[in-house]
Amino acid sequence: MAAKPRTPATRKLPPNLYPNGKYWRYRNPITGLMTSINRPIEEAIKLARAANAKLSAADGG
Repeated sequence: MAAKPRTPATRKLPPNLYPNGKYWRYRNPITGLMTSINRPIEEAIKLARAANAKLSAADGG
């Protein structure tokens, strides 16, 4: 089953980053754990991209 498409407001977010009120949450795709990112959107996007890159490198892909 395909994932639910993102809304136009959240389409610019990297994978695994979700809004949580005025802050953000990152979901680890391996463990499924959610981590709060209580930072502005620009910093949250940087952190999510870095985490995704680190997990991608750990998977060998």
